[in-house]
Amino acid sequence: MLPPETVDEAIERLMSILDDEQKTTVAAMREEDLIDLHFGLGMVIRNAFRLHAPESKLRVSSVLRIQMMLQK
Repeated sequence: MLPPETVDEAIERLMSILDDEQKTTVAAMREEDLIDLHFGLGMVIRNAFRLHAPESKLRVSSVLRIQMMLQK
């Protein structure tokens, strides 16, 4: 399966992979505790979505999305 190319595609894919219990657990976490997911779920996402690849379209899409949010 090809990795998602946009933030929206990544969210859709992640929501289809996580079960309801996992979604609830992540949603209930405080923002400052999300770092605890770095070496577990975060690593799985990075590898599955190929975010470490320099040519990652998703990584470029993420940067553009952040830049747009900061300009508002």
